[in-house]
Parts: sequence; structure tokens; C-alpha cells
Amino acid sequence: MSVQEAPVLADDQVFGPFIQLVTKDTLVLALTVAVVLGTMNWLFSRFGKETSPLVRIYHHANSLDVVLHNSTDTENGDKISDPTSCVSSSSSSTRKAIPEGPPCVTTLQHVLKQYCPTLTDPEKAVFRPSRWLFNGHLQTAAVTRMAFRTGYEVDYHRELVPLPDGGSVALDWYPSTDDVPNGQESRQPIVLIMHGLTGGSHEFYVRALIKKLMADPQLSYRTVVMNNRGCGFSELLTPQLYSAGYTDDLRHVVRQIHSRYPHAPLVGVGFSLGSNILVKYIGEEGDQCKFAGAVSVGNPFNLLQTSDTLHDEGIMGPLVYTRVMRGNLVRALMRHKHVFMGAGMDLDTVNKSRTVREFDELVTRRMFGYDTVKDYYVNASCAPYVSKVRVPLLCLQSEDDPICSAKSIPYEDCLNNPFIVLATTAHGGHLGWLEAGSQGNQVKPWTPEPIAEYISAILHIDHCLPQAKS
Repeated sequence: MSVQEAPVLADDQVFGPFIQLVTKDTLVLALTVAVVLGTMNWLFSRFGKETSPLVRIYHHANSLDVVLHNSTDTENGDKISDPTSCVSSSSSSTRKAIPEGPPCVTTLQHVLKQYCPTLTDPEKAVFRPSRWLFNGHLQTAAVTRMAFRTGYEVDYHRELVPLPDGGSVALDWYPSTDDVPNGQESRQPIVLIMHGLTGGSHEFYVRALIKKLMADPQLSYRTVVMNNRGCGFSELLTPQLYSAGYTDDLRHVVRQIHSRYPHAPLVGVGFSLGSNILVKYIGEEGDQCKFAGAVSVGNPFNLLQTSDTLHDEGIMGPLVYTRVMRGNLVRALMRHKHVFMGAGMDLDTVNKSRTVREFDELVTRRMFGYDTVKDYYVNASCAPYVSKVRVPLLCLQSEDDPICSAKSIPYEDCLNNPFIVLATTAHGGHLGWLEAGSQGNQVKPWTPEPIAEYISAILHIDHCLPQAKS
């Protein structure tokens, strides 16, 4: 492994996909359509049923039994009559990342009520979008502009991790691991973050979460962003990229981190494509999963359903989103085109592809050995693995996400798995969730707060109790 400074990125490098549309005319048209459709929705809502800003929680009727670290209220780990009492002894102003003290038994539901007010408190569990970003399209477009927002800079330290096939992934750590001379003894929690399609550690939603996690001096975290092969302005060493369903790279990284820091709790957070990879990996690992818990944000879940919705329904999907994402995929590939010379790939044909589906037909499904692009989408989806998750998992989804449609959310599987908490909001777009800030017309991201609260809650859990077989 080698360690180096993470690259300093220019403004044009950190711009999101909406700023990279083929022409300015297309951008104007896309935003015009978004405003028109959003205005129509707003007008209809004025005369119809008002959309609730409350966060909707979906969780198994029999909440998961968990054993906590920090109770002094019970003896011998017996289940207490008032489960909230064993989590109330550690106030938010004095708690550490990993509480100390004899354990007690309670439920995941009560832990969330204690430590996650933005998810469970009726007065705080609300998301109200900025008045200027009143629909999912505008939320999605606006988050790309947040790349320029000051105050979210992160000074990463980059580590290049070699992979068994000769490739590599770049891990961007913050804070640096230089101050951990003996990782074998470290108990500092590590938050492993997975970015979205063609993204990296430079993405605003990644940096916003890291800044939130580091804002509380009482919570001592170390964060690491896993940049997929060739992403995050890293070099591609072999003619293999990554895919929505390829989990071996994540598996290798988790093993490396766990080997180096065997006593450090590991929590995973995935965004968009990264959340699909993360949840699929967790489901594959089952009871052997090394994560103490995880958070999935803006997950496509069902890639075939997501693709069909993007390509065949509405105006914005076929007109804008598929073209934007295809453009980002082609640019990412062409940045490393020298690696693919002689690898049997027709780069000229790939460059002429028009949609994500065409790109996946020409590149992804062939690279990973699928017979058809439909076969790739079905087998790469994390939805079939939701029922196999065996660590506490929070799934955050927006019902007006124009890219990862709410139609793809596996509500029933989430409800039937006591390890999973599904939280949905009426608005938020794709990885947007931008609400009004305290200074004039500025906006701020909402998701870092519930994610940080959930991670804190999970780190109060020593282990989950075995579930009775139904």
C-alpha cells in the first residue's frame, strides 16, 4: 500500500453531472421543464391534499433486540421493563463514540428514539425543502451547485490499495492515519463511505457528511472514502472498471481495514450506486458481515425498474438524466482509454452511445460476463439481498427522487427484516435534501444530521441478539 496526498481539484472537476450537459440549450430546456412541472405539482398540491413534511418510518413490528454498552441500570444483561432507561444514562453532551459500562438489553426502536430525533421525534423528524427547490428535479440539479459552497473542504490523505487482479482503489482518509502508530490497539470508530456513479471523495454530499461527523468533538470518528476503480481522479491500472453489483473490491477493502484495525467498529455509508453495492455486499455477507451497521442513501435497489423508469417514463428521464449519466460514464472511460487499447473494446462505438442502457450494453455487461444488459440489471440489484441483511441498516429515500424511483423501494422486504429501518421523505430529489439555511436564501443539506445520529446510535450497540425463526 502507498500513501499520498489526495489531489487538489479544480472547480470544473468537482462540478456535478448537471453542469456537464452536452449543450447550454439542453440545460436551459431541462431546468425549464423542471420548473414548469414543479410549478404544476405545487399548484395541484394547493388544491389537493397537502404533502406532509414528516419523515415516514417503516420498521418491523417486532423491533430487533440489541445489547448496549452503556447501561448501569441493569444487572447480568437482563431485558429491562423500560427499555429507554438503559440508553438515557448517556447524554448527548457527554457521550463518547463508544460508551462504556455494563451492557443491557433493549430494542433497536428504543435506541433510535433516544439518539435519532430527526428520524423519530414528531417535532424534529421533518424535511421541508427550500422554497426555491420545491421538486425533485430542482433538488437534484441544485446539489451539483453545492460543490462551490465554502466551509465543506476536507484535507484528505490518500492511500492506494492494490487489488488481487492488479488493479487498485484509492482510499481517502480523514483525519490522516499517520497519528495511529498501532492500529491493532485502536478502538476509534471508522466510517467507510461509498460514492455514487462516477463520483468520488470530492462530491459535496460526501464532504458534507464528513464535516458533520467531525463537528462534534465528543464523537471521535475516522472517515475513509472508497473511490471505485478509476474514480476520484485516481488512475486505472487494468482494463476493468466497477459495476453496480461488483462487491469484491469492497470486500477486499473491508478485510484490509478490519485486519489493520481489528478492534475499531466499522460503519458503512453508501450513496446512490454506492448504496446498492454496500447493501448487496452486506446481504451477501449475512451473519459474517464486518460492519457494525450501515446507512443507504438514495438507493436504486432494483436496477431494471430504475432503468425502465429513466428511459421510458416522463420527460426528464429520457431527455436529461440518461444523457447526463451516460456522458459521465463515457468521460470516465475515455479518461483511461489508453488502458483499454487492445482490450477488445470498440471505443468509437462506446463514445457514440446515447443512454446509460446503451453504455451498459456495450461496456458493463460484457466486462462482467452477463449475457444481456437485463441480466446485468437483475443480478446486480441489491433488492434480493435486503432480506439477508443481518446488521442494523438505515435506508433513506426520497419519494420524488427522479433517478432512483420510489417504485423500486422494496417496502415489504424492509418491513419484514427487523435489522432494517426505512425512512422516506416526500421531497428531496436524488441526493439533494436541501432545506432553507439560516442566512438569507442559502440552503443547507439535511441528510448529514440523521446519518450522524444513526451512526451514533449504532455505536451504542454491542451486538444484536439472534432472531427467533418464524
